[in-house]
Amino acid sequence: MNTEYSEKLFVEKITTDMASKDETFKAEYMRLATLETYLRGRLHGQDFAIRDACEIFKRGELFDFPDDVRPKGSMIFMGPSGVGKTELVKLAAGYLFNDDPDLCRPISFDMVNYNHDDAVGIFLGDKNFPGQLGEALKTHKKGILLFDEFEKAHPQIMIQFMNILDEGRIKCNNGELFQLHNYYIILTSNLGAAEFKESAGAKYTIIRQTAFQVIAAHTKPELAERINKIVVFLDLTMEAKVSVCRDMIKKVLMQYAKKGIFLKAHENVISEFLQKGADNERGMRLMRNVIDALIGNVVSDICIAKQTQSFHGILYAEGGTVRISLLPENDPVFQAPEIFIQASSSCMPLLNSL
Repeated sequence: MNTEYSEKLFVEKITTDMASKDETFKAEYMRLATLETYLRGRLHGQDFAIRDACEIFKRGELFDFPDDVRPKGSMIFMGPSGVGKTELVKLAAGYLFNDDPDLCRPISFDMVNYNHDDAVGIFLGDKNFPGQLGEALKTHKKGILLFDEFEKAHPQIMIQFMNILDEGRIKCNNGELFQLHNYYIILTSNLGAAEFKESAGAKYTIIRQTAFQVIAAHTKPELAERINKIVVFLDLTMEAKVSVCRDMIKKVLMQYAKKGIFLKAHENVISEFLQKGADNERGMRLMRNVIDALIGNVVSDICIAKQTQSFHGILYAEGGTVRISLLPENDPVFQAPEIFIQASSSCMPLLNSL
């Protein structure tokens, strides 16, 4: 067979294989194309962080280089508490691995729990046990490894982060070696929160440079150099906080609807929840508990007073208190699909007994 003909057959085979592969992965391309939109619709006020994270996720999902032993992608999520760092990891895991119930949640470790000498053995094991990390890697052959507040880990564990990021593997104390090529590695940290506040209004690229300097100053500079991307989460604007609060209220009211308790919410409850649930130090971290408690308390009171677990009403705030005004099932307000309403005071008679 002459060289020209052989090369022609080779090119034809490659072209056919690529066409077949493109067809196979067409659905995957479409899924990755909508990843950023999906995340933006569920995490408010962090468009820059979402864009940066999606760059890593897209590359990791599309390209698998056999000679590259490093993880599929590695990131440090930096920013103040309660602004969505862990939430973004959870959302991404649910989207990327939604076909596997074991992988649709990140494999999470709170490194605050691994900052003392005894914790090293718990995390990395001993001669008879691979440790909590090794056990997790045995159970999950791929996915997202999340190390929350990584800078608080014991120094011996910090050294292991270097091996994970550089060599894509970790050796537990019982001698077992785990390859991490099929995992995303995400470290979160509250370091730099004060510096980011001082840089408020600066370009995102400048803030990210500040983040790199902070990580290099508080850990080994080599760690920051081995990370694919440092992703900065900014303080939430009031507009973002309102959006987060609205989403949380909707989720709670939808849960009650499944139980036969149908509620609309007056817009004024949002400011009430923000006042009680938003915190300068902890961001929106407490908001869900506040919403659950304030709505749950008044719903419980009505259920007990009326001896029923099925009713219709409007949730509203008055005098620093969250209340519910009961309405008949056929009230026009329940014909509209919207959860939030701008009700007049006449539709919210006080429930004197509650």
